[in-house]
Amino acid sequence: AMSALMTMLFEVGDLTMASPATVSRCGMVYLEPNALGYGPLLLSWLDTLPAALDPFKPAIKANFDWLVPVCLRCVERECSQAVALGGLNLCV
Repeated sequence: AMSALMTMLFEVGDLTMASPATVSRCGMVYLEPNALGYGPLLLSWLDTLPAALDPFKPAIKANFDWLVPVCLRCVERECSQAVALGGLNLCV
């Protein structure tokens, strides 16, 4: 049994089988991962880096912002994938 101090969090890969009513009743906000891009993941990862790397975070982010879109375009145009992956999954 759950105590009054506990909460539950459900995380799903997609909401293909959920109705709009189910989503609204649960108070969910769902965004397709491709709509977000890699930016939120990058910012979240940067927040986990040790404080000693704080001076380098802007440069790390700038390099990601410079290289990742170019690399994703290259994969999209020049490579064949056995399983099609979106940009976010390719970044992970």
